[in-house]
Amino acid sequence: MHSHSVTFTHKGRDLSRGLCLWLQRARQRRQLAELPPWRLADIGISEAERRRECAKWFWEK
Repeated sequence: MHSHSVTFTHKGRDLSRGLCLWLQRARQRRQLAELPPWRLADIGISEAERRRECAKWFWEK
């Protein structure tokens, strides 16, 4: 295999991982936004913490 092929493969894999992570964050934040208050209490998250987390863009940690 040529070195440029290896580099492209690594970049493609990194891009794929990044996209999967972004999609996962977006889905988790959407689910968090839909939780009722009693579920938030069950998992120990306040309404303010939920608002902060849900306000983040999908690329933000």
